[in-house]
Amino acid sequence: MTITLRVFRAFSWLILPLLFLLIKFDAQAEEIQPVDAANIGMPNWSGQDYAPQISPEGRFLIFQSDRPGSHEQANLWFTVNRNFRDANGPSDWTIPLPLFFPMSGNPSETMQIVRPPGSIADPPGSFSVNSDAFEGMASLVYKNNKPVELYFTSTADPVRRGMDGLNIYFTRYRDERWSPPEHLNIINSDFADRMSCLSSDGRRMYFVSDRPGGYGANDIWYSERNMQTGRWAPPVNAGMSVNTSYNEISPGLPPGGEMLFFSSDRPGGFGHYDLYVSRRNVSVWERPENLGAPYNSPHDDESISITEDGLWSYFASDRRDSGAAGGFDIYRVTLPERLRSPVEVLFTGLVLDGSSRLPLGVEATIQISYEKGTIVSASSVITRRAADPGANNFAVGLLSGREYRAVFSAPGFHPAEVFLDYKGNARPDRIDRRLIVMQPIASTDVTEQKGRRILPGIVLDARTGLPLPGSHVTLQVRGEPAMAVRINDNARFRISVPDEAAFSVKGSAPSYRDASADFISGEMPAEIVLRLQPGPGEGPCPGLQVDCISNMKVFFPLDSAVLPPAELKKIELIVEILKKNTSLQIEISGHTDRTYTYEYNQRLSELRAGAVRDVLVKAGISQDRLLVKGYSFSHLAVQETTAEALNRRVEFRVVHR
Repeated sequence: MTITLRVFRAFSWLILPLLFLLIKFDAQAEEIQPVDAANIGMPNWSGQDYAPQISPEGRFLIFQSDRPGSHEQANLWFTVNRNFRDANGPSDWTIPLPLFFPMSGNPSETMQIVRPPGSIADPPGSFSVNSDAFEGMASLVYKNNKPVELYFTSTADPVRRGMDGLNIYFTRYRDERWSPPEHLNIINSDFADRMSCLSSDGRRMYFVSDRPGGYGANDIWYSERNMQTGRWAPPVNAGMSVNTSYNEISPGLPPGGEMLFFSSDRPGGFGHYDLYVSRRNVSVWERPENLGAPYNSPHDDESISITEDGLWSYFASDRRDSGAAGGFDIYRVTLPERLRSPVEVLFTGLVLDGSSRLPLGVEATIQISYEKGTIVSASSVITRRAADPGANNFAVGLLSGREYRAVFSAPGFHPAEVFLDYKGNARPDRIDRRLIVMQPIASTDVTEQKGRRILPGIVLDARTGLPLPGSHVTLQVRGEPAMAVRINDNARFRISVPDEAAFSVKGSAPSYRDASADFISGEMPAEIVLRLQPGPGEGPCPGLQVDCISNMKVFFPLDSAVLPPAELKKIELIVEILKKNTSLQIEISGHTDRTYTYEYNQRLSELRAGAVRDVLVKAGISQDRLLVKGYSFSHLAVQETTAEALNRRVEFRVVHR
């Protein structure tokens, strides 16, 4: 039985054949296609050479090939560029060998297959993943130009366990040994999972799968890794900005990871599979663009890999140029300037109240505009009286190579504006920290001018330290009638009191005990903090008061959108309130901690809010009354990393009574 790589893509769920037969193309039967991309020559052979992976410094080229060797089917091979130190010079490739890595000690049986006599065996004391099964589509993570992790695609067998179809496996170099190849359980499914590609820091993986939940036959999916625990998160579809109803395959990430290369057979290309690139805009991928010539041709052009200096790119194509050896060959071309990868600059800092020089007591909206659009974010509220000198209450990732205009706005304050020039080269770890001072708008109310002082305040849950926006605040100045004080969605308020008068402030909320703060004549605090203790009262929400909704928070486990059973009781209470108040509309807002990237957490926050909405709808609440939003980690409840569990939450806000 013979299959080509194209048939393999379409029917990868089938059992792979024992060996690709050699395929000879008649060059006279097809028109020669002149290209500027250079066929790398001798490392290619008349069969299939595919999925090139170039090492960071351009020295080693690892690729998939079905050429004759120690084993049947496709295996991983490598060749060395002896002229790699001359980045601008011609390449000088060695004869390809089956992929192996040197190691100390002898490999275990699961780390190296016993070679038959007379075969091309790996050197003694080396490690190889090649076997008579299919091995291909390698992705490596390097540290100091040395490989420390290898991810590859293969099939399950009695020694190498896995699921049906193709699977992604990995091995790590630790203690001078490579670990036995392991099945990546959280990534793989009973469908074809393959073509893994990792970011240079090993934090993010993109791969191809035909599992349900995508947009086409083959989609690109991704997962984030917690670099402290090493745990991969459940895969997420890369979304409709990348995927279509057609096939998207062979993802590739350049150094920096701010661009995503892939191949697609979508309409509008040069023919068959074309190479595309999408640029990341903070948390989303922009609309992909066709790479054009010399990358694309009327044939299949796939699987791109780029050196760390951004100078050279390698890709696979079955085009019929004058130097083609046959089948898929590997090509090299200088990377155009327009495809050089930008890096992410972290624009972060602290928004301060100009009158007190304390962190701003309300959330500030941040609008960042540039030539291609506008990014909207927000600062968080730090509840401490004074922030640490190095504390931040906003953070936005921006791409280098652009100029930005950031405008900060907040109720009761004049807007603050800052220009950001990130043109030119930038380090991958660059942080641009700013102090943004917002001046309060002077009040025209005569009672808040001479002889009086405006004081900020907040109402908190004494047990968790989280704001209680569904509270009521009353101000009592000695000799004056008691008056209600307006409280915002962050449980913040401001009061105006005479300079020398004694006064008291009382906070109350459904299911909480009242709390008061008394101040004698002449005593003026920098901030009033009312901490309400949960009280027995009439239960969690006496009289099903609407304000209970704003104080409710549903918490989730780490990296999960599955509602814990204990949290369902809170949602049942919200159901009762909504059924009692039939005109009520609420926002369900999902939030996360900072474990993964903003992009991944944006999707997770939306899933958490959606999980709560689904329970409410199932209980009979109309979906029209529920507004679902995800905020990633832009609205942190707490800044302390030791209390990150409080950030993994869903909150509620009344938008219409």
